[in-house]
Amino acid sequence: MRLPALVDYQQAVQLPQLAFLDRELRQGQPRLNPLGSPVVASGGFALTFDIGVNGRRYAVRCFHKPSDHLQERYARVAEFVEAAGLDVLVAVEYLPDGIRVNGAVQPIVRMPWVSGARLNDWLEDHLGEPAAIGAIRRQIAAGAQALRERGAAHGDLQHGNILVGPGNAVRFIDYDGMYLPSLDRLGASEQGHPNYQHPGRGSRFDATLDVFAAYVVDLSLEALTHDPTLFGDFNSWENLIFSAADFADPAASRLFTRLAGIPAVASRSALLAAACTVDYDTMPAVLSGATPPPARPAPRAAGTATGTAPAAISAHDRAGLLQRQGDTVTVVGKVSATRVLDRNTLITFINFGDHRRGDFTVVAWEQGSRQLARAATSVADLEGTWVAVTGMITVYQPKRGKLTPQIELRSARALRRITSLEANRLLRPPAPPAPAPAPAPAPAPTQRVPGGAGRADDLDTRLGRLYAQSGMAGTAPRAAASTSPPATPKPATPAPPATSTTPTTPSPSSRPSASPPSSPSSSSSSRPSASRPSTSSSKRSSSTSTPTSSTSRPSASSTSSWQSSGASTAAPAGGPPPTQPRAAPYPPPYQRPHQYVRTQPLPPYGTSVPPPPGPYPPPAPHPPSPTSDAPALGYVALALAFAVGPVGVIVAVVALTRSLWMPANERLCAQAAVVVGCLWTVAACCCGFINSVSNSPLG
Repeated sequence: MRLPALVDYQQAVQLPQLAFLDRELRQGQPRLNPLGSPVVASGGFALTFDIGVNGRRYAVRCFHKPSDHLQERYARVAEFVEAAGLDVLVAVEYLPDGIRVNGAVQPIVRMPWVSGARLNDWLEDHLGEPAAIGAIRRQIAAGAQALRERGAAHGDLQHGNILVGPGNAVRFIDYDGMYLPSLDRLGASEQGHPNYQHPGRGSRFDATLDVFAAYVVDLSLEALTHDPTLFGDFNSWENLIFSAADFADPAASRLFTRLAGIPAVASRSALLAAACTVDYDTMPAVLSGATPPPARPAPRAAGTATGTAPAAISAHDRAGLLQRQGDTVTVVGKVSATRVLDRNTLITFINFGDHRRGDFTVVAWEQGSRQLARAATSVADLEGTWVAVTGMITVYQPKRGKLTPQIELRSARALRRITSLEANRLLRPPAPPAPAPAPAPAPAPTQRVPGGAGRADDLDTRLGRLYAQSGMAGTAPRAAASTSPPATPKPATPAPPATSTTPTTPSPSSRPSASPPSSPSSSSSSRPSASRPSTSSSKRSSSTSTPTSSTSRPSASSTSSWQSSGASTAAPAGGPPPTQPRAAPYPPPYQRPHQYVRTQPLPPYGTSVPPPPGPYPPPAPHPPSPTSDAPALGYVALALAFAVGPVGVIVAVVALTRSLWMPANERLCAQAAVVVGCLWTVAACCCGFINSVSNSPLG
């Protein structure tokens, strides 16, 4: 069964008396944002709404993603939380018949509302307080240790699930992925936030789920007490300071390099870097120091991490954004217009197109607007620039018009300026992970023979195997010498005499492109030759061919990706004649390996050379949205109000319905038109009444 989307839950929650089946929640009211939509937070499989009931507040979690055995999981979690009595946990109650959405009844989880800030929000305001950060560190470590002693694990320990409340009291929330011994047979329902998980976690589901994440959180907080600038340099609003890329390749991580220069955390940072390179089962022992880190960490293949950074979506992909509502993603686009409104509260709109057509918009309320004002000279400076913004996709439904996907900006750190090249990189689909190379078979045992024949035969065998693994059409290697009698060779078929050819330079359209290289030609033996590669005229290879790289000796296969070796395959001695004519004795310049041939003339001296275009052109910019839905409509309304009062009132009302995007002077004229039109109508009625009375017989 398809679960309701975010917009469905938002519409239902606005009428709690009809939506909720729980008697207490029916009497509540949702907390609304300045645009009148219910405030919502995303986490795991659920959307969390803030419902106030007679002075009490509840966190109501509504599920918008499927999860296996949801009722059984939360029944066991509720029992564990009540029995454990830990201060870091919050009581939960699973209601199978919780809310009615679109005629169907859906389950919910009801929890007491915990007042507090997410860990990264709290850190931003307390970076200069090492004592307070130390107290938070101790509470988080104690909470994770208490769960581990009871054989349990939170499963998704990260900044968004750690709240810091009044008195710096720490609470863990969101128990969708919690591990309990009684849930072991159900398996993992999620893999946790990738910026806090070991690359090899996979679908593990045991009491060690929090070991790596708790270490990452603790090391991050300790490092920030010694160098608070790390937060500004590495925090992206979806982490503290570490990211999944740091865990996938610690040797190339700038953060690990910075931490190595801080004596207080250098040793712990080295342990974390080493733990990222070992398998998941060895990781706890490496972090504790019980197992020494490997001397040479094995490189981890790309794509083995449990997750990736939030998916980057184009701001102009409206359909894709609507499908991701309720998810935390990164949106990349070019800002077309901005607007700041100050009506009881400060609201900032950052448009990426025409809002009337439902194009993507970023909305910042009071706190986000003030942070944007501090971070930039003017919000208008963002117009025409590429930005990447990270947050939860919500939906705004106007009275008229299309659904508008948007991100409610909670912090200015979630929005950053980027270049067009970086935008292309973020929007480019990730390359599939390269398959691991197959291990080479063990060489056949050979017998030493006098002279150097044994070494030559062994070299031939290894060279032949190397060419065979790299996809080259090579000749069969010479058999190793052995004590067994050799088989009787078949008579060789004489090859036709070689015909000399004149080397010709093909036209640019017929030059061969990068293709799987062939083995070098052989003249007198089956041993691969290390001489210059031979060439032959061939048509451009199809775009569906897969180039195969080789690490063999320099040959035509070593040329650049936009050049082709054009090497031909010669038949071994005694084999069938070659199907292609012999190549020229020396290849043309454009086919020589490791040789650069300029295809375009150099620009004049002193002029700048434009960068080469990327493989993916930048997305076509969306036409900028106008600053007003109907220019001068307020002026027209005022003029009509003086001339024909009721008509001016009607036009003014229409103009005021679009006042959100109308300049202040036009809005003032429209408001004045309403007053003038009403006075004009009253005066006209009075004049008509007086005229009728004076003309009556009784007058």
